[in-house]
Amino acid sequence: GELRLEPGADVPATLDALAAIPGIGERTATAIVMRALQWPDAFPSADPKLQRAAGVSGPGALLRLAERWRPWRAYAAAHLLLLAPPGRVDRHGVGRLNGTSEGTPRARRGRERPAGLTR
Repeated sequence: GELRLEPGADVPATLDALAAIPGIGERTATAIVMRALQWPDAFPSADPKLQRAAGVSGPGALLRLAERWRPWRAYAAAHLLLLAPPGRVDRHGVGRLNGTSEGTPRARRGRERPAGLTR
């Protein structure tokens, strides 16, 4: 089939098509749908970092909490991830900050921490 990554494309069909691609998980598929399809309610409830940032345990608890944020859950998720403590270690043992490698010691080397941030 054809995968249309543009506004107006069918969201559930796009999520299913992306999930069928090896190496693409819920978090990546949701991010793609949020941006490419401009869907403001995209929400990766199974994302452990998002669960920690929201202070809940498990996708069900996160979905219950996030219900009141509809139809803007993608923005709520982005905000929560920005507030998540830096330097957390993901399931692959790699330090992450906001979904990038910026939180790793190698990436931070030679940079000063912004004022007000402590370890």
